[in-house]
Amino acid sequence: MSKSKGDSAQSDIHVSRMTAAPGDPWLSVHSIAEYAFCPRAGLIAYENRRTDEEEEVPSLYTLPQYEMHAIESGIHERWQRLRKWVWLIALSAGLSVAGTVFRQYALLAIFPVAMGICTVQAANIASEMFALYRRLDLAEQSRCAEPNPASDQIQPVNWFGMLHLGFDSIRLQEPLPDSTWYFTGRPWRILRRGSLYIPVYQTHSAVEKLSDSQKTKIVAYCRLCELTYGENSSPYGIVLTGDDHSGFAVPNHPSFRKRFHDSLVELRHLAILSDQHLESDVPFDSRKCAHCPLAKPRQVSWGRQIQRLGAPVAVNPVGENHRGLLHCDCGDRFRWRPAYTGE
Repeated sequence: MSKSKGDSAQSDIHVSRMTAAPGDPWLSVHSIAEYAFCPRAGLIAYENRRTDEEEEVPSLYTLPQYEMHAIESGIHERWQRLRKWVWLIALSAGLSVAGTVFRQYALLAIFPVAMGICTVQAANIASEMFALYRRLDLAEQSRCAEPNPASDQIQPVNWFGMLHLGFDSIRLQEPLPDSTWYFTGRPWRILRRGSLYIPVYQTHSAVEKLSDSQKTKIVAYCRLCELTYGENSSPYGIVLTGDDHSGFAVPNHPSFRKRFHDSLVELRHLAILSDQHLESDVPFDSRKCAHCPLAKPRQVSWGRQIQRLGAPVAVNPVGENHRGLLHCDCGDRFRWRPAYTGE
């Protein structure tokens, strides 16, 4: 019996393993990258609906760091404030002189307090200005070679060096979706120049070598950017490490995409089972437990519990100290005691 044309056409259709089926769960770039680090970390991120926005660690600095115009505006604004405090210092000194001449002892009593307040405020502003001038000087002096978009090697870069090469910094307001593979994410910044849209994400961990998780994350962002802005618009992505404005350009190359693809497919399968409460033993690498934040014990009395699809997970004590019982996220979720040794 011969096949109809319709049957033949159907048999020729190849559905990529990456393509999500209707009803499959949406994943975040964060959870996919966590899976690349450890499957258990990826599942916890998925079940707690953790997204890229939650990852952006608040900087200890309140001063602008990454946009030159913001640094320049910060300097100008502090100049205006400093002038006001200097004027108040001069006024306080004048009132002190007047109090001495006219024997207005109330003015003399107020003078030390007023002068102290004004001096402290002016000194704080001057300190901030000094820090901003240093950042502006660093920004103006920073240079780097433009990454070769055809390279399959990781290349060093510098944030301000890229800006000097003509790239504009864009901060997205909403995550970018992939409606075919069912995942979403929002890069920390996008560097745009012409048809190039280079995703950037920032980690505050100073490293000399990128982890699989970091490479997975930036390649995932490249995929989202190319879907949004056009094919070949993101030949590489940038991971900034630490607070020194330097980092690495990771090529959007098949050798780097494979870990991302595998992690997405495997996490999707695990998430489907988790949604149905059918997942069995979730694999892990015990060597990664030693310094994993999900394995770090904390006091049960603090009351912080992870969620599993909207419901809190019961505490599974992993130890005890003088303050009481200890637990950790991974121990609670998988009912075990991770071998955490970090501080």
